Amino acid sequence: MANPIGASFIANAASIEDLEHDCRTHLELRERQKGKGTAYAYQCLICGEAVGSEVSKKGVSIQPLPFDEEVGELYSSVKFRFLEEMRRVRAVQ
Repeated sequence: MANPIGASFIANAASIEDLEHDCRTHLELRERQKGKGTAYAYQCLICGEAVGSEVSKKGVSIQPLPFDEEVGELYSSVKFRFLEEMRRVRAVQ
């Protein structure tokens, strides 16, 4: 299940403009799978994108939550739905 912050933001979007956001204000340190191991990176809780460079595990005192793949999929599917709707409207005009 997508994180509650991202899921709520996306659910309240009535148009593609409502999906606009500044990733820098919605970042959380997460652990993601990378090759045969894991890496720490900041993830936008709205669109699911990894932002910035990876973070050294040595400087982190608590283990972060797993990277949320679902929020990125949800964000992309809603954005795609809005884009398809815009194309249909343009085709009718």
